[in-house]
Amino acid sequence: MTPVELAAQLYDDVADFRRHLEAHLLHGYVHSTPAGFVMARPVCSTAPAEIIDPWHVFPREECDAWWIWLAAGDLGSLMHLFPYELPLIGWQRYWKGRPSVKFYSMEAVKKRLSF
Repeated sequence: MTPVELAAQLYDDVADFRRHLEAHLLHGYVHSTPAGFVMARPVCSTAPAEIIDPWHVFPREECDAWWIWLAAGDLGSLMHLFPYELPLIGWQRYWKGRPSVKFYSMEAVKKRLSF
């Protein structure tokens, strides 16, 4: 299975995946290769309510982080594809059934992924 197919399987309804994909195609960035898939957009890390709305567009001068909406495959192969540098990178995970938004130093994540 390709990384984009793996990513789509995380959705209960493929229509939701397509809506989120459309939001990122229009207002963010989508990279899909045989090695990896990512939907991401630049965000302001101190605006948690707006971050989880894939249709919200932050003014570029307010952005300090790349928000990873969804990723699958070899993430290290995708790190060089961000169109410009931002100091942070973040994502949301579910821990014990509760959402948890986390941000990390972009440099630390690159090192961790052996980039």
